[in-house]
Amino acid sequence: DDDAGVCAGFGAAAGTYGVCSWGQPTFVGSLDGGSTLYDLKIAIAPSNDAIAAWSQYNSGSIYVWANRYSSALGRWMDAGMIDPVPGNNTSSTVYVAVDSVGNANVTWGRWDGSKIAVMSSRLLCPSAGWTQAQPVDASINNDIQVVADSPGSFIHAWIDSTSPKYVWTRRFNADAGGWQAPERIDEAVPNDAVSLILRRGPSGHIFALWQKYISFRYTMWANRWD
Repeated sequence: DDDAGVCAGFGAAAGTYGVCSWGQPTFVGSLDGGSTLYDLKIAIAPSNDAIAAWSQYNSGSIYVWANRYSSALGRWMDAGMIDPVPGNNTSSTVYVAVDSVGNANVTWGRWDGSKIAVMSSRLLCPSAGWTQAQPVDASINNDIQVVADSPGSFIHAWIDSTSPKYVWTRRFNADAGGWQAPERIDEAVPNDAVSLILRRGPSGHIFALWQKYISFRYTMWANRWD
């Protein structure tokens, strides 16, 4: 997925690149008066369908919205709120991933007044709609990430806020139809982890990369999912 930047204003727009040139900008986000957008993200499937996701401030709370671009229809669909519970004060950090067949996952941090819980919603085949937002981990968390695994499956990663802070992951297993248990992948050195990055390669290997502050300097650590 790619970081589409930050927009503070009254709408989100996108341009599509054809064979030789950019097309016309297209309005993506449907906003109510006075709304502000944060943390726009976009991910693109091999079919050239795309998912855009963002945080949107409205009526005193921040909600997570998403929209899908259909390459078959050549246009964006209607934007929809995927974290619609009234009163949720949702973090503006949003991440989006799309698998090889077009299933999507949006992950974000929801602030409930005392902690940031990792939340997730999936789009299972574009016609099925978004699933109800589910907690991935209810602790205090930072640096939330998500990547696609096998079709319909997604791996989430985050840094917890214990002392020391460790890197955790959790996988939604589409074949089993549910979540696997959270797994700590940062076992080597009991120092705080920071600056987590999660990426998937073309062959399906998934790498997590992070830093630790040890002996007055930052060191780099990695782990791999096969």
